[in-house]
Amino acid sequence: MPEANNPDHLKQIFAEGHPPVIAFDARDFSGENIAIAKGVKALSYVDRLGASDNPAAWEDAIRRGADGIQTDHPGELVEFLKHRLP
Repeated sequence: MPEANNPDHLKQIFAEGHPPVIAFDARDFSGENIAIAKGVKALSYVDRLGASDNPAAWEDAIRRGADGIQTDHPGELVEFLKHRLP
């Protein structure tokens, strides 16, 4: 799964092929990078580790379009998602 890094790098990734999933970290999970990935229908997988591994950061990731979340707290994330869904 390629890492987004920055908009130019992400565009180059898609120019060379079409990976189904792009990895993001807190640094490159930006509106522009998210839009590029969504524009070519790639899934977005974002790291929410360390200080960003909490319900507020998970909610932010989901709201901004993350399709997957990497966490050190999978049980807590599952419970969070269960209560978030209707």
